[in-house]
Amino acid sequence: MRKLFAGENRRAAIMGVVAAPVIVALLVFRLFAGGDSAALPPLPVDPAPPTAAVPAAGVALPATSVPPPSPPVDPALLRDPFCPLAVAAAPGAAPVGCRPRIVPTGAQDIGLQDIFMEGDVRLARMNVGQFTFANLHVGDAVAGSFRVVTLSERCGDFEFAGSLFSLCEGEHVSK
Repeated sequence: MRKLFAGENRRAAIMGVVAAPVIVALLVFRLFAGGDSAALPPLPVDPAPPTAAVPAAGVALPATSVPPPSPPVDPALLRDPFCPLAVAAAPGAAPVGCRPRIVPTGAQDIGLQDIFMEGDVRLARMNVGQFTFANLHVGDAVAGSFRVVTLSERCGDFEFAGSLFSLCEGEHVSK
């Protein structure tokens, strides 16, 4: 018995000694408590299984119309989740909603979320399409086709297909 409570198995043995009576007590309590089966409604009993109707020979069944498939949704036309549904321009004025960002077909929406310092290193967090890339250093490639060129306090320069463009925090561009 001493070998059981010594060495690396000591914790497991102590937990087993404590847990076993608790589990047994819960099972005994559940067995003798019975539960409140009188409060449950009786399950419905189906007297006969349903039978399938088979049409007679030469009888035509009515044609059912199949709804046409819905067209695919262009992700470029989806609403910006960070833009409120309605913003009041001035007291008493009609609310102004956000315009959806229109991204040309084949292009990607690129956004700079923020630039921050971690230790002595300046890092960026960007969105490319629906993906977020975090902890980007100068020189890092993003989504295989973008590269971080420089990062300042609130803005950065980026390269796409040999052309440079700048983004500041919160800005988006289509490339």
